[in-house]
Amino acid sequence: MKARRHAPVYKFGHRVPRDIKEALYLDRINGNHMWADAIMRSKEIGEMDGHESFKSMGKGAPIPEGFTMIRVHFVFDVKHDG
Repeated sequence: MKARRHAPVYKFGHRVPRDIKEALYLDRINGNHMWADAIMRSKEIGEMDGHESFKSMGKGAPIPEGFTMIRVHFVFDVKHDG
């Protein structure tokens, strides 16, 4: 079961990353920046930046008093038309 979770995922002939680190790795080996562009164009990134209520404290940083930690994750997928 563990090997299946870490095996590359392909959809419609394209490799789909599991996280941002893998997306940037795929860009590097493919010689393009398609996943990086998709991440920056994503609606969620724009909304988080626009509200000025989200500030990344870094991984493992203590939560300031009076604030709530919100976990954020991305779901990568490929459209059927590429």
